[in-house]
This record gives sequence, C-alpha cells and structure tokens, in this order.
Amino acid sequence: MIFDEERSKEEEQLLHVIRTTNIVETKMKRVIKAFISPAPNRSEFVLSCVLNNATMPFGAKVKVILAIAKHLSIKVDRNSFHILLSRRNAFAHQDHLESIRVIDDSENYPDVAFVVESIKGSGELETVTYTTAYHEFMAAYIKVDKSLDDLIKEIIENQ
Repeated sequence: MIFDEERSKEEEQLLHVIRTTNIVETKMKRVIKAFISPAPNRSEFVLSCVLNNATMPFGAKVKVILAIAKHLSIKVDRNSFHILLSRRNAFAHQDHLESIRVIDDSENYPDVAFVVESIKGSGELETVTYTTAYHEFMAAYIKVDKSLDDLIKEIIENQ
C-alpha cells in the first residue's frame, strides 16, 4: 500500500513537472515575440511556425531568452534554466521499471527510493531521488519564472 501511495505521488509530481515546463515554454514564447515585435499581420506566423515547439525546441528558446536578457542588460540565472530542463528531461524520460533503488538514508539505514537519472554535460551519470529532483526543479522554476516576468516587464515598458 505504501508503495502504491508513493508511486502515485511520483506520478503527480511528474505531471506537475511536465505541465510547469509547458507553462515556462509558453512564457518564453511571449517574451521572444514581444522582443522581436513582429508586424501584426505576421504575429500569428511567428507563434505558430517560428516559435512552435515542433520547430524550435525548449533549449533553443532558452538560448534566445539568454541573448535577449544580455541585450537588455537584465540578469537572469542561466543555471536555473538548465536545471529546469535537465530535471524535466530526467522525469519525462526515466525508465520507470528501473527507477526503484535501495539507498542509504541520512542515518545509513537502507531505504527504498524512486530515483531519476540524467547524464551531465561532462558525461557523468547522475542519480538523484525523485524528491530531490522535484525540489531542485521547483527551486529552478521559481527563478526562471521571475526572470521571464522581469524580461517581459522590461520589454513592455520600453516599447
């Protein structure tokens, strides 16, 4: 029973991570569109074709957001964008059958935990518990969301 409850909690967190990332991606599209300020008759084209998730992936949008922030001299936490994407990918692409591990807790007692894995830029395999990954994701989301709000505010105020 505890196993089922924990698995259900993990599934809720997975859904929340994916939905939250989609919200961030939508905000990034708004920032990019506001910054490039397309002509009204091309605005829909920019959103539906150029910034479409199938055309421009999340990582590419992050690069554009970072370039916009630099151009506007607005400080954003670059690492938070990367943590957000890394943790989202770890949740979304994990091997559910292999996600259960026996780990030592803080007092060195064995415990069963659900984990997510990701490959770092260095090629090193990183394994963290679901709880840790989720908390890191949420902390990064708070910073990313604020950065996007700051960018859109600056763009709108200076149009």
